[in-house]
Amino acid sequence: MNSSKSRLIFKPQGWFGASLDWLMRPVMYWLQDTWYEEPQRTHFWNNHKFDPKTFDFRNDFMVLVPGDPFAAKRRLWGVIPLFHMPRFGGWCEYVVLDAGDFTGEWYVGWTTVDVTGVSQVPLRGLVRTLHGSKKTCFFGVTVQGKQIPLKIFGFGRIGKGGPFSGLPLR
Repeated sequence: MNSSKSRLIFKPQGWFGASLDWLMRPVMYWLQDTWYEEPQRTHFWNNHKFDPKTFDFRNDFMVLVPGDPFAAKRRLWGVIPLFHMPRFGGWCEYVVLDAGDFTGEWYVGWTTVDVTGVSQVPLRGLVRTLHGSKKTCFFGVTVQGKQIPLKIFGFGRIGKGGPFSGLPLR
């Protein structure tokens, strides 16, 4: 592994992003069309997009989720992030990811054919991640930027409740 590409360099979420998330919370509950599940917290102010060629991914640490052919387009008119809005037909299907034995703070990332990014919102334990029409590889990294192994813990659908409804949604 090339040492210059073995760490993903990004800044964890700061007070400004956390404040915006807090202000958006009621809106996100409304957009997901349920008040009984933890709302989505991945917004442009708290995720870091990057060129996948700048990081040496360990494929054996990643989780591949096939695309859902029935999922809505990612953006309406190329601008409005429909995937955050189940109320308006956005993505509802999610996968629950587990960082296994890793007990520290970690961050979930994703890579598709056209976008690669990592959430700057810290996690501990399980996380729900939406998935849309494109095949997606999910990965986890520590605050130091080192990749950690992930595995699939379960699946669910926003609005159906169930055992995963209280988990963070990124």
